[in-house]
Amino acid sequence: MPHELFELFTNTQSQEAENFRKRIRVYNSLFSFTSFGVKVDNNLASSKCGIYTFRVLGQVFHTLPPLNPHEGKPSHFQLYFWDNDNEMANRMSIFDNADIYEMRNNSPSVLLYSRRLFQQYAVDMYIKLEMTRLDYYRNNQAELRSEYYQRIVDSINCGQNRGSEIGKRIVLPASFIGGPRDMRRRYLDAMTLDRPDLTSRVFRAKVQDLKKEITLKAVFGEVCAYVYVVEFQKHGLPHIHMLVILKKEHKINNTDQFDDYVSAELPQKEKNPRLFDLVVKHMMHGPCGHLNSKNSCMIAGQCKSHYPRKFCERTVQGEDGFPIYRRRDDSQTVDVRIAKLNNQWVVPYNPYLLMRCDCHINVEIWSGLTAVKYLYKYIYKGHDKVDVHIASGNEV
Repeated sequence: MPHELFELFTNTQSQEAENFRKRIRVYNSLFSFTSFGVKVDNNLASSKCGIYTFRVLGQVFHTLPPLNPHEGKPSHFQLYFWDNDNEMANRMSIFDNADIYEMRNNSPSVLLYSRRLFQQYAVDMYIKLEMTRLDYYRNNQAELRSEYYQRIVDSINCGQNRGSEIGKRIVLPASFIGGPRDMRRRYLDAMTLDRPDLTSRVFRAKVQDLKKEITLKAVFGEVCAYVYVVEFQKHGLPHIHMLVILKKEHKINNTDQFDDYVSAELPQKEKNPRLFDLVVKHMMHGPCGHLNSKNSCMIAGQCKSHYPRKFCERTVQGEDGFPIYRRRDDSQTVDVRIAKLNNQWVVPYNPYLLMRCDCHINVEIWSGLTAVKYLYKYIYKGHDKVDVHIASGNEV
């Protein structure tokens, strides 16, 4: 390919090259043997309404004109046979202001640089392949067992009761892109991304494993009793609230023991990278407050969960029976959503259960009547409901 012509495909600074690429489909028509017949979506095939996109509607066909030109004006392959002495002039007469560029053999491919012409080529090749596949399906219906779909009873069940409306049905396999069975398969695949039955099964498996770890393996000590309630959030994700009562000799009463079972700090990434990633993924609250005043936990300008918590060098017992966990100011921060968060934003967790279940598990050690009363009330509070009374007239 001449260097000048290659520059027209690749040069991004020249206005001449830009005009050439813009009218490249016109130049291509000058040398084509057949006319490209298609209904183009003009709303997309225009740079005035966004990015130019070559989109066809309906069937694509290539028209071969007769050998003799109509009204003495040759076009397409007629140009190669009609009046060869004036071939260049005949080509120039088809389009106004169309410059002719010569291409030679052994030239580098510029197909990917052809922009609009490449879009036309890709669409044309795809439709040719699709038509070939459709012809195969039409001529090989026996291999697809289409007789099972062609019974008159099936037609009647579909609502067809007129003979003129019952014809030979061509069955397309699920492998044909865009066919009814392919679209149904894609719909089912999309629905599996949010299947509550699968979510519930995985959730139940993790609940059963969690109960086994707490009651049989006694990760917190021997269990005297436990109770839990399952709730479903508004978008369908289930969770449980569990109260575990340990036997007297296994109760965790000393604040020095709290840190053995519950942590409210970011672990050292160098020592335990997997636990660090799980804490960042599942156990970071917010951000809320001044970092995000529109977070769902914000009520009257305050976080209902009291985050961010204050730094604390050691775990102490709170006055209301709720412990204040150790949250040291170690200058470690992580990027969570839109902010950098530190230990003040960590939700208390048990490292072993977090690594085993790989989900949000908030673990707290509570003592005192206030905490027990709150827990039992929360577990047995029942479902959310609204009472509505409709009376006659305008009264509600």
